[in-house]
Amino acid sequence: MIALIGAHSTGKTTLLQELRKHRKDIYISDGWGRPIISAGKRIGLNQKECQEIINEVSTFKWHEDCEMSNYACTRTVIDEYAYSKAFGHDEFIVDRLKVFEKGNFHNNTYFYLPIEFPLVEDGFRYAGAELRKQIDDILKNFIEYYELNVTVLSGSVQERLETMLKVLNSKK
Repeated sequence: MIALIGAHSTGKTTLLQELRKHRKDIYISDGWGRPIISAGKRIGLNQKECQEIINEVSTFKWHEDCEMSNYACTRTVIDEYAYSKAFGHDEFIVDRLKVFEKGNFHNNTYFYLPIEFPLVEDGFRYAGAELRKQIDDILKNFIEYYELNVTVLSGSVQERLETMLKVLNSKK
């Protein structure tokens, strides 16, 4: 699996859209957060209920996704851990860690996207620069704790894409 790790509004979706143009052999998923949050708002679910659904979907998909070398995604169980922790959903945190640890996570290719772009509030992303910074800090601590081998994607979208392609093409 190719996992893009980063807080909301760091350019993950934009980068995968660009990757799609260059690597047709990679199945690209923008995750399930936006559709779940959108549907949740329409039917009156609160943020915690939406997060619980997102967590259930990621649990279901994580082990399968970890085995797919040609699958790239913007959301993983790592992100769900970070958001659960930031929102104080303690009952989800241990579960997210167990799901992560049971997966074949060391074989994944990880890309970390730091906060470099302005926050875009589109009605689907969580709001607030403070929350985004908190999520980013949680993700960085997670990466360090699990000693994940990540490539940092920094700079313009084009610079990030070039770095990403260089790493992915070296693994072919």
